[in-house]
Amino acid sequence: MHRAQGGFSASTAYRSRAVSGATSRFATRLLIFAAISVLSTPAIQAGQLQGIVNFDASLSDTGNAFFLTGNPQAPNFQGRASNGLLWIEHLANLIGIPTPVANLLGGKNYAVSGSNLGPSWPGMGGQIDTYLSEYTPDNSELFILYGGSNDFNEGERDPTVTVGKLVDHITTLANAGASEFMVANLAPLEHLPFPGLEGSQLQVEAAAFSQGHNALLATELPLLETALGIEIFLVDQHRVFSDIIANPATHGFVNGLDNAYDPVSGVVVPNPNEYLWWDYIHPTTAGHAALAAEAFSVLQSNQILVPEPSSAALVGTLLLTLFACTRRRRPRGTR
Repeated sequence: MHRAQGGFSASTAYRSRAVSGATSRFATRLLIFAAISVLSTPAIQAGQLQGIVNFDASLSDTGNAFFLTGNPQAPNFQGRASNGLLWIEHLANLIGIPTPVANLLGGKNYAVSGSNLGPSWPGMGGQIDTYLSEYTPDNSELFILYGGSNDFNEGERDPTVTVGKLVDHITTLANAGASEFMVANLAPLEHLPFPGLEGSQLQVEAAAFSQGHNALLATELPLLETALGIEIFLVDQHRVFSDIIANPATHGFVNGLDNAYDPVSGVVVPNPNEYLWWDYIHPTTAGHAALAAEAFSVLQSNQILVPEPSSAALVGTLLLTLFACTRRRRPRGTR
């Protein structure tokens, strides 16, 4: 998110905690993620979800800001604000379609780090205008929209404004022919590992804004579906990240509160993928993978993706392997 008066500003030292058992926990999480990947092996219903068109900011910018500015640099991964692939890339891999490429590099990912929901580029309205000047929406494409946190960082405190802008953007795309949408709600902004946030008035405002935005989004999107005759798949990022923050070990993490990388000192912990947060405001690629798994589950539960029957045997093998690994790691003397 932008640094702005009244928003989050970097100033204090990095906070990190010692962790142990990282290798075994990460291996367990990889087995689970592999099982999900197997279930995704082309099983796409005919004519559906052959590509992703994305509008957002740094949560899914795969290279536009880097192309324009040369940032973010290492240890960020290849111009992304994380240490690896982002959630839309993980999602594309799960579905079995090409990963989104930044539009300035010839693709259809229009996300630009630092952008808001405003009408002018790099805001989302400008991103959509750029897309519509180049393409006509295809009903085999999934249109992903995410935003609101940068608007909050720039001083917006009224969630009706941010949700209203998202509704307007979806309407613009639907009127142009788009029919399949995915929208992620806001993460629990009050739990970002931003220096000075904990215990501040800003933390109170962040909690109120993200909760208000998400509640309104859950109300407005079904109404929009009916009015426009489209499908909108809502991804509950807030629940996914809140669960990891509250019970990191249950989800294969060891730390849901602190950042793995300190942008001020440049220090990275030895095991960043055991952390939910990469820097002060962005998830690690492991956090992105958790969000992608939730998005994939939403598509499956709506019967957009149907796993091949032959995948079941391999998934069973992976789960048996996971069970065996878990049994071997139990301390002696336990049952």
